[in-house]
Amino acid sequence: MKHDSKHIKALVFDMDGTLWDATESYAEVWNESMRQLGICRSVNVADLHKLMGAPVDAMIDSLVGTDHLGMSHDEFLGLLYTNERTMMPRLGGVLYPGVFDGFVRLSSHYRLMLLSNCSPNGLINFMGYTGLGPFVADHICYGDSPRPKSENLRILLERNGITSAEAVYVGDTQSDCYEAHKAGTIFALMEYGFGNADDADLRFASFHSLTEYFEI
Repeated sequence: MKHDSKHIKALVFDMDGTLWDATESYAEVWNESMRQLGICRSVNVADLHKLMGAPVDAMIDSLVGTDHLGMSHDEFLGLLYTNERTMMPRLGGVLYPGVFDGFVRLSSHYRLMLLSNCSPNGLINFMGYTGLGPFVADHICYGDSPRPKSENLRILLERNGITSAEAVYVGDTQSDCYEAHKAGTIFALMEYGFGNADDADLRFASFHSLTEYFEI
């Protein structure tokens, strides 16, 4: 059944696996951080694909391990975030087909917002690198507000005067779906992303199909 879009005021998007793929660049950031610390381990794209969307503490435990770290998570994060802040504006990522055009078209009908478990500069770097900043009404990330996505989603909606029934969260993993439902919003799965969600409310094979579905 066609979605009754007149009740929806906001589309909130996850970043990685939903709007772009920057895993090659992220791998460079992680590897540079470990190189600077003399940690003889490396991260590849497949490693990151398995962990996309997870809180960064869980990523550190899996990718580095406490036996190799030799410092607190916060100390390692400080280095990781510093390297990301300086490297990602240059390295960037690749937008999935139809994302830029879709944002231009959908921004005429909805408040488009971003919600990610990324670092404090992750969404800012994303908007600057892709040029999507002018079409984004608001954004929040784990690096700025270290809470589960469900709580940050509520915060984002509340400060924009939007109820959970008036929003759709768009992501690509089961955890995205769980957090969206926990916040009381509809969840739309982008099937080309890094995961799956059996209980997604909506499913799209491409960003173009999502745009057509929601466009008035």
